[in-house]
Amino acid sequence: MKCHILTVGKIENNNFKEMCDLYVKRIAHYIPIELNSVRSEKISSLSVNEIKSNEAKRLLQKLSKKDYAIALDKEGVSYSSEDFARFIGKKISQSSKTLTFIIGGPLGLGEEVLQTAQMKLSLSQMTFAHELTAVILLEQLYRGMTILRGGKYHK
Repeated sequence: MKCHILTVGKIENNNFKEMCDLYVKRIAHYIPIELNSVRSEKISSLSVNEIKSNEAKRLLQKLSKKDYAIALDKEGVSYSSEDFARFIGKKISQSSKTLTFIIGGPLGLGEEVLQTAQMKLSLSQMTFAHELTAVILLEQLYRGMTILRGGKYHK
């Protein structure tokens, strides 16, 4: 099992990038992980639906049958850190698929991605910038790994 974080738009803010790199490095001690992005659409002349649809096509091209796709969406399932750790542990033990978390751009994820994903996950009812969402998700993945392994980070 490995983990993949897929975002719409690169993480360009150096502060967020440093945090992401830190957590990717920490998580890699437990499970192989990678962080990738697809190009975001410029919010100018296209409609919201066209933008989300174009971004969804790019995201879906990055998915394979080996992915267990989890779309981050405020309407998704919400977990405590402990429950999220149990969920991750269960997925690791039950499957050889890649756990792929998909983070949308400023307008969210296109319907095509939401329908394709095996699960929707909510980190909060609030909306966060995709760069911050990546940091929060990676921190929770790291926290989950330490919970599963009985580490001190969560305490």
